[in-house]
Amino acid sequence: MKFNEKFSKKTDKKTPSTLPQKKKALKKAAVIVACVLASLAVLCALLYFVEGALKKGRKQDENAEKSHINYYNPDYDENIFDDAQYLEKNRNIYYEIPNSTGSVKIVLDEYEKTELDAGQKFFKEYFDIVIGGKYEEYRKLFAEEYVKNPDGFEKHPTDKVFSMQRIYDINVKELAKTPENDENYTYNGKAAVFGVYELSYKIMKNDGEFRTDVESDMALPVIVETVTTDVGTEKETTLIKNIYRYKDIS
Repeated sequence: MKFNEKFSKKTDKKTPSTLPQKKKALKKAAVIVACVLASLAVLCALLYFVEGALKKGRKQDENAEKSHINYYNPDYDENIFDDAQYLEKNRNIYYEIPNSTGSVKIVLDEYEKTELDAGQKFFKEYFDIVIGGKYEEYRKLFAEEYVKNPDGFEKHPTDKVFSMQRIYDINVKELAKTPENDENYTYNGKAAVFGVYELSYKIMKNDGEFRTDVESDMALPVIVETVTTDVGTEKETTLIKNIYRYKDIS
């Protein structure tokens, strides 16, 4: 076949007999496109629903323990020290120190700051902050690595907001602590003291702003891991490395 004849056949107009086939193909393509668009619409709707369900699920997980508890209404203007009933509670901070024969308890409020070790000073300040509703100071008590990955009991340490808390029956139990003068223990390149403590306390008229997992006048201990740097100096700093409950690790 000559080139001119081949080229001529390729450029010939479609005969009338091929038009119905073309229209049929176009209709089929239109149906396919419509189906694809419908499928995309369904998929988008499904993804939207799933994302909404996930968000709702995350919110439900955060509030799962809170949902079944009746809390008092939070009052950020209230001074809890005007509550005579609360003032009748035992508000001392008892600190239990292990020794070779068992343990001994001291009342932190009976000691000057200079008489206390790093952990004892920290928890005296800790409860002063929480009872006083000083949430901005509370946010500064956590180590950077915990703030970046809050996988313990306190899920939102830097967003925490709470009113004054009627905390009483406070007990701090020292479970383990590294020696203060042992330079083998370091944190961020500095000599450090690491400690593990059990905190037990009750909250009268709990409003659920600080603890969402306990009812009023109920104690549910938490475990707190701390690290202290620049021990014994003006720069001494103690931070919370982790905080969790026994049931979180059981």
